[in-house]
Amino acid sequence: MSNYVAKPGPIPGTTLWQITADDESDGTLRVIPDAVMDVVCFGGTLLFAGPDTTASLVPSSPSEVTYGMLG
Repeated sequence: MSNYVAKPGPIPGTTLWQITADDESDGTLRVIPDAVMDVVCFGGTLLFAGPDTTASLVPSSPSEVTYGMLG
């Protein structure tokens, strides 16, 4: 099970989020569709993702932290 935390972002209508894969991660994180764009930073890469309309699995490493902002 991963640890997901979200809080209001600095711009009205945005949300900052962080997900940390647990130490027993099987190498994937489940992405649940939210139909909005996200700016995501993981593995030293910044990317724009979404809007997701179907669930998907993305690669991760145990204890890897991924940050994002949606809005």
